[in-house]
Amino acid sequence: MTTPEIMFSEARKSHLCLLQIKIDRLKEFKMQEFKHWVLNFEDIKKIKEEKSWLNIPELSFLHSRKEYPAVYYFSSENVCDFDFYSSFRNAKLDSLSERKHGKTEKQTYNISHVPKYKETHCIYAGSVLTNLYGRLISHLGAGNPGTGALYLSQIVEPLSVKPKVTFHYQLLEPKYLLVVEALERIVQDTLNPLIGRKTLSRMDKELIHSQEINIG
Repeated sequence: MTTPEIMFSEARKSHLCLLQIKIDRLKEFKMQEFKHWVLNFEDIKKIKEEKSWLNIPELSFLHSRKEYPAVYYFSSENVCDFDFYSSFRNAKLDSLSERKHGKTEKQTYNISHVPKYKETHCIYAGSVLTNLYGRLISHLGAGNPGTGALYLSQIVEPLSVKPKVTFHYQLLEPKYLLVVEALERIVQDTLNPLIGRKTLSRMDKELIHSQEINIG
């Protein structure tokens, strides 16, 4: 007779096996140099209105590689200033108000999580299992307004000084699909992004720190 204890033991073996595969994948992974694209918001605005995204070489390339997993991040040439941060925060507050009270007088967007302000060059870091092309379009501000993203076109529009923003990405071999989330955590923990929730928990960070101390 199969008991719950036996079922638990078998399930644990399966999870341990999966974890070992992920560990082995992560050990063999070598981070390559990220590809870069400096965003031109005037061009993006025009392309957005014409809905002709494939006219942008970088997006055309990513469209042809939609099946690949990827890690990516956005950076600012200078430290993200408080006005830039405030534009995210205000858009987030508008979005939350719309959800709570119903339609507002202006279009709102589901801005990604906005934590407290900090000085950093990294705006956001993330990953996708597939279709970086579609995810990037959402971040640029042309996706479904209900999708959580940066909506950069809308964010920079009211700013008198537009930040110089660069998109960085690395397409991964399909065999690294299992460790995409772990790679996203590594990028986030390294670059300390301004926007978004960190997937690395406080407990994880404390354990990593304690291991570094022990190794040292």
